[in-house]
Amino acid sequence: MHDEPAHEVTLALERGAAPRLLGAEATAKAYSAPAAKGQTTCHDQDVPGRLDAAHIQEVVRSHYDRFRQCYEDALGRNPNAEGRVVVRFVIGVDGKVARARVQENGLPDCQAVRCVLEEYLGLTFHPPNGGIVTVVYPIMFAPG
Repeated sequence: MHDEPAHEVTLALERGAAPRLLGAEATAKAYSAPAAKGQTTCHDQDVPGRLDAAHIQEVVRSHYDRFRQCYEDALGRNPNAEGRVVVRFVIGVDGKVARARVQENGLPDCQAVRCVLEEYLGLTFHPPNGGIVTVVYPIMFAPG
């Protein structure tokens, strides 16, 4: 897989407050892997597609309240909990998240990380053009 660095969207989720971006505004970087030389795919779902990064960011941001709830639950267990969670997810040809996994975890609360991952699994996007799209999307959680 051709890994390009994702732009980071750093977000402080404060108890009872709306999410706010920290630092320069960034966009989610969407990318897909080119097929290996001589490799063919038998199913449309294996073909890399394209999707506008701004649309990806818009959908993820529209669910920040759900991510915030995961984090607020973590703060209830540990008022000093903070850290970065990076999720890699695949948007299927139908626009639904087909797979998601935590690529990097710096948040010391397994329940909150599992909650964030489950929220990513519930996202729905416009169907990508031409196939699937893989996205890496990091969020920084910090108490206010």
